[in-house]
Amino acid sequence: MSPAAAARALGLTMMAAAVTSLFGQIVVVQWLRAPATLLIALAVPALGGGALILWLADQQWVMSFAVLLVGLGLGFGMPAIMSLASLRVSSEEQGRVAGLASACPALGFILGPLVGTGLYTLDHRWPYLLVMSLMVPLAGLAWRLVRSAADSA
Repeated sequence: MSPAAAARALGLTMMAAAVTSLFGQIVVVQWLRAPATLLIALAVPALGGGALILWLADQQWVMSFAVLLVGLGLGFGMPAIMSLASLRVSSEEQGRVAGLASACPALGFILGPLVGTGLYTLDHRWPYLLVMSLMVPLAGLAWRLVRSAADSA
């Protein structure tokens, strides 16, 4: 595909990912009021699944679907992390924890391109492999969190 077509396809895919993220935040988080632990348990597999599909994909529409899945995972995950971070500490610590949790995405925007570009120069699929390998232990932790919340309820 030409550079102009690639830019157009990427722009449309990123816009669609933002829409799925917004959908996740408005419909699932706000309207259905899903518990934060469940949102994290849904977010981690969505992010890992999106990375897996990107790792395997060789067609534009498949890659676009994977990015939509990642957007949905982010839409579920970010509000849940912010919520749980503030609820798991005392009221005196909430401001510091909220500030730290808010800084983490910015750190990801700094480190992600550095690490991702470095891995990409070795092999174009390695950034996705890194994400998938990080999601495996996170999925286990997320399901432990869901079980712990269910046991205490």
